[in-house]
Amino acid sequence: MKKFIKNNKWLLLFSIVFYITIFYCCLNTFIISDDLHYSFYLHNGERITNIFQIIKNQIYDYSHYNARLVVHFIVQFLLIWGKKLWYILNPLVILIGLYYFAKIIQLKTQKKVNIVFYMIASAICFLLLYERRSLIYWVAGSVNYTWVFTVLIIYLYYYLTGKLENKTILNMAFILFFSSLHECTMVMMVIFVLGNIILKCIKDKKLNKKILLYLIPLFIGILFTILSPGNQYRQGLNVEWNSLSLIEKIMKSLPVVSYNLFKLDYIYCLFPILYITSIIINLFKNKNIKSKICILIILINAILCLLIKNNWLYVLLAVVLFIVTLIQFIKEKDYKMLILLIMFYANGFFIILTPEYLYGRVNYHTHLFMGLYAFISFYNIDSFDNIIKCLSTIFVFILLLIEVNVYHEIGSVIDDRMQAVMRVQNKETNILEVKQLDYKYCMFHIDCNSPDSEDYWAYNYYLKYYNLDNNTKVKVVK
Repeated sequence: MKKFIKNNKWLLLFSIVFYITIFYCCLNTFIISDDLHYSFYLHNGERITNIFQIIKNQIYDYSHYNARLVVHFIVQFLLIWGKKLWYILNPLVILIGLYYFAKIIQLKTQKKVNIVFYMIASAICFLLLYERRSLIYWVAGSVNYTWVFTVLIIYLYYYLTGKLENKTILNMAFILFFSSLHECTMVMMVIFVLGNIILKCIKDKKLNKKILLYLIPLFIGILFTILSPGNQYRQGLNVEWNSLSLIEKIMKSLPVVSYNLFKLDYIYCLFPILYITSIIINLFKNKNIKSKICILIILINAILCLLIKNNWLYVLLAVVLFIVTLIQFIKEKDYKMLILLIMFYANGFFIILTPEYLYGRVNYHTHLFMGLYAFISFYNIDSFDNIIKCLSTIFVFILLLIEVNVYHEIGSVIDDRMQAVMRVQNKETNILEVKQLDYKYCMFHIDCNSPDSEDYWAYNYYLKYYNLDNNTKVKVVK
């Protein structure tokens, strides 16, 4: 143990600092949105208190809401204790995910660099997810995206190392798990399985019948998700969307989805800039005319996106960046990373076929892949190795300080709100004054100033959760 601590002292120190920071930030959040109605048995009864209620609840949800049985089972289990258990586990799950994220960067750079620097790189990627901050500090959101990403990145690490080759049963189990877990992971598994079947056929120069076994769990997972009565019901609610033809849907949604993924005019969306910068760096290494032309095309396209407010330019940018990265992996014969590229692109764009195309939550996964690609590229620059390590270290601690400051401010507002709740519970007043959170912090917490009126979808759940009388009036105050 002493030897392990000595050999990994910097990694352990950074991990402790990171865990404490995220733990503190989690403490400064409150129950809201989906966390409210998932706290109640069948969304209408009493507070959930045991696993049997959760199982019955998820069977009900499969028929009425969606097919995310595993993730929402975890959500409801955590909510038995409000946010108390989640406070402890959320930072830990995030830390584990970042470790394997760092291990992939280390694997693809193959340098004798202390793992702590790769951990710093993965932490930077996580801390730059400003657009998705509300997901990370929200029980339902964190389990659906952050926790799912952790399990996925662990699996992908062992896949990239080659340690999962010839482990057919284990791979089938994971494919079934991911394809039935979530719509995002289902789409990614389709690309993952088909890509690996094609790759195996090319390498063996024949059809390997054994690998076709992976189609069985994939097909079962797809059917489980698609045939969910709850999913079908939700898709059928949007009459206007369902009246459009396939071409009309794509023409309407593709520019919006492309913009949401690559919006260069939004200061809090930095992953596309990291991605573009790293692609240009890789092109510079080639030192040929074709690479220079590609750089010019990318830069012109990016500038036009900023100057001309036409989202079809973002579609073009997405295609150009995809093709350039695709060619790079083909030239390097890094076919596993090529499959991951297509996987994460598919994750970002599959929603063009759904009425959810306006929302960018699925970009959580795709943006992290952009960050992964970027830091692999940065750490492969030999001439700037020490500079990148130094800047990364300074930058990550700046980001951690920003994180603490933001959630300290949110926490002070929450303390005021809980005092207001207690006044209503004690019958001192029947008006619950919810202190308003400053607009600049709103992206860091889901529904941060709700319920602002009885029109808020979870208004009644909010009153019920805090044992407030139905006649209680909620008023947002500055």
